Amino acid sequence: MESHRRRSSLSQEAGEEYTASEFGGIRDYKRRKRVKLQNQDAAYRAQQTTPSPMIFKGYTIAALGYTNPNSNVLRSMVVKHGGVWKEFKEHGLTIVVATAIPPKKREEYRRLRIVEPKWIIDCVEAGKILEWSRYRIGGEGEAQATLGFDASVQKPKLAVNSYKDIASDQVVKEALKFARLREFDSQLPSDCEIPESDEEGDMALDDYSSLDLLSDLDLPEGYSTPTSSPPDKMPKAPSLKRSASITAPFTTIKKPKLPDPDVNLREESPRPRIASPSTVAPRLTKENAQTPEEFNEIFLSDPKVYAASVLNPDFLPKFFKESRLHHLSTWKAELRSRMQERAQKASQISPPKARATRYIMHVDFDCFFAAVSTRDLPDLKNKPVAICHGRTENSATSEIASCNYAARKFGVKNGMWMASAKRLCPDIVALGYDFDKYEEASEAFYSVVLALGGERLQAVSVDEVLVDISNLVCNDYYSDQGQEEAAAMKLATTVRNECRKRTGCEVSVGIGMNVVMARLALRKAKPAGQLMIPRSEIRSVLDELNVSAFPGIGKHTSNRIIEKFGTDSVLEVRKIPRERLRQTLGVKTGERVYELCNGIDHTQVGAAKTLRESISISVNWGVRFTEMGQAEEFLHRLSQAVVEKMKGEKVKGRVLNFKVAKRAQGVPYETEKFLGCGKVEEMNKTFSFGAPTNDAILIVRKCVELLKGFRVSPGDIRGFGIGMKGLEDEDDGQQQLKF
Repeated sequence: MESHRRRSSLSQEAGEEYTASEFGGIRDYKRRKRVKLQNQDAAYRAQQTTPSPMIFKGYTIAALGYTNPNSNVLRSMVVKHGGVWKEFKEHGLTIVVATAIPPKKREEYRRLRIVEPKWIIDCVEAGKILEWSRYRIGGEGEAQATLGFDASVQKPKLAVNSYKDIASDQVVKEALKFARLREFDSQLPSDCEIPESDEEGDMALDDYSSLDLLSDLDLPEGYSTPTSSPPDKMPKAPSLKRSASITAPFTTIKKPKLPDPDVNLREESPRPRIASPSTVAPRLTKENAQTPEEFNEIFLSDPKVYAASVLNPDFLPKFFKESRLHHLSTWKAELRSRMQERAQKASQISPPKARATRYIMHVDFDCFFAAVSTRDLPDLKNKPVAICHGRTENSATSEIASCNYAARKFGVKNGMWMASAKRLCPDIVALGYDFDKYEEASEAFYSVVLALGGERLQAVSVDEVLVDISNLVCNDYYSDQGQEEAAAMKLATTVRNECRKRTGCEVSVGIGMNVVMARLALRKAKPAGQLMIPRSEIRSVLDELNVSAFPGIGKHTSNRIIEKFGTDSVLEVRKIPRERLRQTLGVKTGERVYELCNGIDHTQVGAAKTLRESISISVNWGVRFTEMGQAEEFLHRLSQAVVEKMKGEKVKGRVLNFKVAKRAQGVPYETEKFLGCGKVEEMNKTFSFGAPTNDAILIVRKCVELLKGFRVSPGDIRGFGIGMKGLEDEDDGQQQLKF
């Protein structure tokens, strides 16, 4: 018999998944088999003469136990129409197809979407996805009796002789109505038939559809390329004796079996696809992948790529450890917290004294990171400089954390890639981070400000602080407002000179009658300057602005004002009655806009414990998925990381901000930067919880719900961001009842 067998073309099995392996590597064996399955599905889809609607795109479907029609027919329909077919044990399935659920498994499977096989058939016939709940399979089979304790318990409606009788023959007849399924018959010899025994039939499929995918997630330590072989107890290949000269089914199978002429089959039985002698099924590669899921499947089949991706359970700790931007963010938060503690200790415990006029000083470093990094490099003093992780020509995809004013003149901005920055400014110099210098400069900066003896202090950032200096200028030494303003400007000069002396860098100072006016004055003072907005000039300064220039007023509010009133000019908005603004924008926002347009701000410096405005984690590198279950599992880990940060800050949040980066339409599957996000379309949603929370379960449930609402294909996901806003001290929340 061996002499009659035809081997599949080795040229179509050149991938790593087809190479020899050593004994004992069951995980690697199953991983390779998983890739082979996708090769076969891609080959089957590529051989279709007429395109089919991709109605199952984004769906991962599996069969549970016996189905009628069998899993081979269902698989062909799903794959042909864009879906992914997996084994039941795989995590993250979208739909499970079954005929019935044993009572013993009812509780175990209660969270799964389990439908009748007819759902797939009807979806294909309709050319669209139908409501799955109409095909839902209950906890018991149609004939399964249940124990009852009252007279209302009904008896079984149907007596059956076997488990298979539950599946109606009508389902098979409806499946065979479709001409597209007849292609199986047209490619088989007339006497090639499938064994009638269900056990044999299942084994015939087992060679290319049976594997435990759960074990794929646990790779060996080190993630080196495995070279092990499949275990001894492998699924047997189909046992079919030769009756005609045919090629191997799915040419990726190395040792095909031939049909047995002695086996008799029912006429209506579905048959496995056999490639015609003139057709060579293409092996799935990154070049011919038709869906992002197929591309990612091949891409992630490399153990090194898998280990570097978010599918690696240890991804987040490594990402946080190696990410300079994450380290920068964490370092800034910790240092800011320390500076705020110093500011609170230096502030007066009693409330600020009531005064007719207050003087608020806003002090800020000029390009803090770039300035500190270049202070000992005089040759770079007036040259464009950017601070980023990469400092070589090959680091074009490094993200700029900070750039100086010389670089900003060319249009370079923080957050821009070095490749884009170099196009705008070819002579820009990239420098790395120097955290020791930054911390030293920040400590010296705060020492200068604290030495002033201001009434209240508030740490805004590691290089930015608010100081209420009213107690220093509103006293008996100064008889009028002109003298008070002169004294305030003198203090600003002192701060700038001392900071230059202690840090070697320039700071800018803005002074106003309240926090908002001080911030607006600071904008005008930069770089390396100082400015005060006196009470008499507040109106004239505000009249030059739009509402969006105010801190805390975003584009959404500004656009709403333009939509309702035709302008967001402060001069024009000030003319709108307060009540109309409150009715249009809401009571709180309308009141805030009205006050700001009139130069009013009741914010007190350091009045209470200063909390961060938000806590968030974004990951847009290493994000590659082949199915939605993987994305949901990563969201679990990302949510837990956000919660750990919140608990470290001892806060809870009211508002969830969830972001998804989706591969932009028309952009290649493979990105310029290894495992980078490439050009993406950003989608985001916010959700307000009823009460402040730092419960990871609540957060991830809502994230998964929002993700499903975006209806994005898992293979197109390039990044996630989870943030919590509206932070409150965790001790201030509603207390739980103790029983």
